Amino acid sequence: MITNNNWILTTDGGCLYNGKPNAIGSWAFYLTGPKKIARSGAVQQVNGLPVTNNKTEFLAVIAGLSLVPEGDEVLVVSDSMILINWIERFNKGTWYKNTSMDKSLLEELRSLVSARTVTTEWVKGHNNHPGNEWCDKECARLLNQCPKKTQEPAIYA
Repeated sequence: MITNNNWILTTDGGCLYNGKPNAIGSWAFYLTGPKKIARSGAVQQVNGLPVTNNKTEFLAVIAGLSLVPEGDEVLVVSDSMILINWIERFNKGTWYKNTSMDKSLLEELRSLVSARTVTTEWVKGHNNHPGNEWCDKECARLLNQCPKKTQEPAIYA
């Protein structure tokens, strides 16, 4: 049951040409609680580097968590075990210095997680979970709308 300070954040991300210079990624989230908010976006670069599927997963949860007031409880629902594992590490106060993950994204996520009570739930992708399915379809819709060979970094909303 969702109370005034409880939220459920369902997220997903996707990427074409994962990590390559012409990569295009998209992210989406569906946030339910005292308000219902759904947002999505597409991006070619993150911190000056080509986007990857993992980065889009992190962008989705960062965008969603930033709308949850500090101190509130939020359940993050994702099909990304990498994302779930990082959130769990942050909840335990663990940080891995030697990682290939984008450190600024990790730091932003850690800051958001530490200011809220965050729990996680992993769901299998493409398995009829309503929130995950909506996010996945929204990511696919955005990727289909993006120009496939743009040269300049761009953000589409």
